[in-house]
Formats: sequence, C-alpha cells, structure tokens
Amino acid sequence: MSVTPILEITELAVGQVDQFATANAAFRALEAAANAVLTLTISGAVTLTKDQFLRNAVFVCQGHTAAQNLTVLASMRKFTVHNKGTSSGVLNVVLGSTSIALAVGSAPANFYTDGTANGLFKIG
Repeated sequence: MSVTPILEITELAVGQVDQFATANAAFRALEAAANAVLTLTISGAVTLTKDQFLRNAVFVCQGHTAAQNLTVLASMRKFTVHNKGTSSGVLNVVLGSTSIALAVGSAPANFYTDGTANGLFKIG
C-alpha cells in the first residue's frame, strides 16, 4: 500500500477489503499530527523517532538542568517545542547542522522544516 508523502499515512487501495480500518487509522494519525502533545523528560540528547515526530504537534521538554539537544527529522512539518527545563537548561532544536536554541522559560516556539537536511526554521 502507498502512503502520503509528508505524514506517511496509509492510503486506501482500490479493491481493499477493510477500507474502514485504514480510513480510521488515517483519521487518528491526522488528529494526532495536528494536536497531540508529547512530553519528554530529558536527561541527555534526544533524537525523535519518525513516529514521535510525525504523530505529535507539540513537544514539551522537561527535567534537564543543562543544555541538551532535541534532534528532529528532515521531513516537511510544522511543530511546536516548549522548553520546560530548569536552571541553565537551554534546549537546542537540531536538524542536520542547523541548531536553534530555546532558553528556559521562553514561550513555546513554532518551527517548520522543509524536508531538507538543514531546513529548520523558527517561525514564532
């Protein structure tokens, strides 16, 4: 079966027997990608898995007291990161050689990736 190009949601196939299961899974994936919050307790550098990155809209990072990296995938995507670390827990959002720092206590930041290895942009 084929998948959509950005969120990798399984598409319905011609003649598929159980289209309801595929459609319902797609609805859940779309809902999560637009709204779900993933809270990460960080004790070291974290690289988001493909499923974590594509199925969540907001990433809340907490528990770190020193600078840490949150690495995201080169996949076209809009997402939000909130740094809830303490002390000097700067959070670096990383894609390829691009790194954007979020200070502790700063407002949640909106990001966009264009799907390329260094295409990470802070948009808010």
